[in-house]
Amino acid sequence: MPVRIAVITGSGPWAGDPAVAAAVSQAWASQGHVAAVVARPPAPVRPRRRLVPVPGRTALCLAGEDLAPDPLAERLAGADLAVGLFEVLEFRDGGGPELARLSDAAAAAAIPLVVLSSRLDVSARELRVLGVEAAYALDPADSAVVLERLARTWSW
Repeated sequence: MPVRIAVITGSGPWAGDPAVAAAVSQAWASQGHVAAVVARPPAPVRPRRRLVPVPGRTALCLAGEDLAPDPLAERLAGADLAVGLFEVLEFRDGGGPELARLSDAAAAAAIPLVVLSSRLDVSARELRVLGVEAAYALDPADSAVVLERLARTWSW
């Protein structure tokens, strides 16, 4: 049965390069799977949170949180695997807000998240903390070989 892959592009010269996303997509397609490139949509604008009184209570609650749905979660619907492209993945910055958003969307869709990066500086244990199942550094010189191996490995 073909695996449905969502390849999520990133920002920057490597992660945002359409040729990189196309190569990733083609590697999975060569194994008989369905791969679609998904441009990472901008984060939804969230209204500012404010405290509002709750009728009949003496407590206050937060209002305005999570009113706008995240379009990234909608774009992952129906996928079996999310593959995120990032320029650099380091633990010290927690992967940044883009990784947190992608990892939340993948978790909400109950699919694993694999990250491909031009530079990787994070351990396997730290990946789990960030919500990433696996991460791989791609060198342009051998990216075709690595992508083919990944497509075979992440097929079920």
